[in-house]
Amino acid sequence: MKKLLLVLPLALTLGGCPSMSETLNAVQLATVGVASPITKQDLNNFENGMIIAFAGLNAYKRVCVKGTIPDSCKDTIRSMQVYTRQLPPLLTQARAFVKSGDQINAQRVYNTLLDLYDRFKTIAATNNVKVS
Repeated sequence: MKKLLLVLPLALTLGGCPSMSETLNAVQLATVGVASPITKQDLNNFENGMIIAFAGLNAYKRVCVKGTIPDSCKDTIRSMQVYTRQLPPLLTQARAFVKSGDQINAQRVYNTLLDLYDRFKTIAATNNVKVS
């Protein structure tokens, strides 16, 4: 009798719910992966941008070491290197995620790469360093 008293209110409250098949379909849709907008070509484009930016940074560094520009250039280089050192390993991770089809992590790492790259470029632009 106690079981019936528990089941009856539960059955009545579930009466307004969608059918079980509709509920299962909703759960399946919620767990289906989303196609990754990150492609190998996206990563190649990003890497090519990094190559150009790093070439600009290396040119700036050479001029700094020669003493052609003010010594404050050393602080500028150090502040940019905080970000540039993080980029290559993250790019490797992103490539592995794209290759394995891990779409969520690929998107997360790619967004991190873009953020680091933007921070690096902001510091460069603030200090008149041509990196792109």
